[in-house]
Amino acid sequence: MPQPSQTLTDVVNIALGLLGHKPIQNIETPGRSLEAFLTSVVTSAIRSTQSTYPWPELTKVVRINPREDLTLDGYTQYPLPTELLRIVHLSREAPYQRRGPMLLTTGSGELTLHYIAYSDDPGNWSEYLTECIYTEMAARLAMPLTQRSALAADLRMQAETLLRTKVARAEQESRSAQVKGRDFEYVSILRGGSQARDNRIRSR
Repeated sequence: MPQPSQTLTDVVNIALGLLGHKPIQNIETPGRSLEAFLTSVVTSAIRSTQSTYPWPELTKVVRINPREDLTLDGYTQYPLPTELLRIVHLSREAPYQRRGPMLLTTGSGELTLHYIAYSDDPGNWSEYLTECIYTEMAARLAMPLTQRSALAADLRMQAETLLRTKVARAEQESRSAQVKGRDFEYVSILRGGSQARDNRIRSR
């Protein structure tokens, strides 16, 4: 579930705590060198972690339409959502490539796009994703802030192991939810059939 009580500064301070570093007041404080440095590393860590897997809380589905006035090398161009990190699935089975803010593909007409959307708001993150992000932040900040190579190597291993574990759990929960959904649909169909039979009996 999302963590609405946490701010990005809270998450950054968890990462800093793993390094034994004192907390900051606000990651968005302008003009301060530490916060400016942290912002670049934090943003990179968030984008990297979020793009590795279609986290349910970040996966979106939209319909996109082509720019009929724009073609490139025979490809139709589709404007992409600005927060798009990675394309998960396209409704059309055709080769495509992403070029900047545009999707290039063959054919024309409306497309359904499944994609991972970037979010720097921890209120939109699950517990799994939050843990992966602050561990990745700590791994990236370890050397610059502590100059301890052993700690940096240990946190890098932790971050990679944690990401694999959390992704595996998220996939398992997603599959379980899909199975439950199919079971509910099947039971609903059975109940509908039973109700129809009861109605026919009563009408005789």
